[in-house]
Amino acid sequence: MRKPLRQVAALVAVGPWILSCSANPVGPVSATLSTDTVSYLAVLGAPLGAGHEYSFSVIATFTNRSANTVSLSRCTEATPYPIYGVEVVGHDTTSAFDPGWGCPAGLWYRVPAGATRVDTLPLRGPWGGDGVTGRAQGIFDGSFRLVYQLYGDGDVHDIVRSNKFSVSRAPQGR
Repeated sequence: MRKPLRQVAALVAVGPWILSCSANPVGPVSATLSTDTVSYLAVLGAPLGAGHEYSFSVIATFTNRSANTVSLSRCTEATPYPIYGVEVVGHDTTSAFDPGWGCPAGLWYRVPAGATRVDTLPLRGPWGGDGVTGRAQGIFDGSFRLVYQLYGDGDVHDIVRSNKFSVSRAPQGR
C-alpha cells in the first residue's frame, strides 16, 4: 500500500517540473500589452438609469515575446478582438469600463512566438448599476490598465497588463 502513495507523491513533486518543460508555457510568459495613447476622453452616450453611458476606443498592441504560441480567448467567432479586462490602478474597486464577460469557452486567437497582434477595443460603461437608485457602478475617471489572460492548452497561464492610461469623461453639454 505504501508504494502507490510514494508514486503519487513523486508525481506531485516532479509533475510541475515536467509540465514546465512542455511546449506550452505554464509560468510567466514574456509578453507586452500597450495602448495607443496614455490619455482618453470618454464621450457621452445614451441615457442609462440615473446617468449616461460613456465610450471610447483603445488600440491595443499585444506582442508575444516568448518562445511558445500563446492563446487569447475570444467571446464568439464574430468578436474581432480578444476578451479583455479593465482594472483601476491603485484601488481595489471596479472599473465602469470592465465588461465582465459571459462567453462560451474554447474560442481563441493564437499568437505565435515573436508575433504582434493589434486590436481596436471598444470600451464603454457602465456595465452595472444599482437596481434601486439607477446609479452606475464602477469608476469612470482615473488611471486604468488593460488586462489580457494568456492561455496554453486552455489553461490560464499568465496575465499581461498594459501601461497605465487615464480616462476622463467629456463634459455634458446643455
